[in-house]
Amino acid sequence: MFTKTDIEKYFVAFKTENLVLMILGAVAVLLAIFFFVYYKTPWHKGFAVPVIVFGMMHCIAGYTNYKKADALRVKNTYTYDMNPSGLRIQELPRLKDFHKTTNKFIYINIGFLIAAIALFIYFRNKPLGEHYMGVATGLFIMAVITLGSSFFMQYKTQGYINGIEAFTKEYH
Repeated sequence: MFTKTDIEKYFVAFKTENLVLMILGAVAVLLAIFFFVYYKTPWHKGFAVPVIVFGMMHCIAGYTNYKKADALRVKNTYTYDMNPSGLRIQELPRLKDFHKTTNKFIYINIGFLIAAIALFIYFRNKPLGEHYMGVATGLFIMAVITLGSSFFMQYKTQGYINGIEAFTKEYH
């Protein structure tokens, strides 16, 4: 049985996951700046490039989603009580779009993982490949973090979608 508590749980998990993503992004940016400024080896400078890019993306995406989580939670708990079919009409399409977007991010990050492994293997024995090995390592680590986050949200979102679909069947 889908209840208001399920809505609350989903958005608390959504907000928490985005807070963690925002914190990881901030730590990544600080780490990248530290590596770029204090460790001036080609590997560290290469490592810093994808880490700062992904870190900033995580900070921005985490902040944006964190900020809108409470408004969505309140709106959907209100809709649950006052207009249950509104969950099917408004929330379900938004969730399905979010689900598709998350799927795209998963495939893009799998591509980043493959690219990171290929870069690492290709530049492993090259005389000037230290910079690119750093890029590959940073890219690999950040892609793994992003994939973990995407899989977690995919799982939570699918459960929420299933709950809304089961609940709104009677209002169809």
